[in-house]
Amino acid sequence: MVKVSIITVARNHEIGLSKTLHSIVSQNFKDWELLIVVGDSVDNTRKVALDYQEKYKNVRVYNDVESGIYKAMNQGLTMARGKFVWFMNAGDLFYSSSSLRDAIGIAEELDADLCVGGHTIQGA
Repeated sequence: MVKVSIITVARNHEIGLSKTLHSIVSQNFKDWELLIVVGDSVDNTRKVALDYQEKYKNVRVYNDVESGIYKAMNQGLTMARGKFVWFMNAGDLFYSSSSLRDAIGIAEELDADLCVGGHTIQGA
């Protein structure tokens, strides 16, 4: 069992997805799987996801046929194998390379069933 399943839903957001995936693979905590649920896209969103799946063995890509974001998130949940689940939207970034390690460490220390993180918004 992996420690954390990261679920990312994306549709028509190739640039945001690229940034998010780079942020995830740059984490110093490596006990994760990434489930990318890709909606019908007219840009290269699916290609970006498939390129990461080809490069990283812990990345899996699933198709979503226009069921909406919440059904896509639930689809990701059904595939998750981690002790923890982390939802990360396409376009979101981790604050630092230790963010995932720090958050999972705190969740384990507190024996938490649910964690809700804060956020930082930076200008474009």
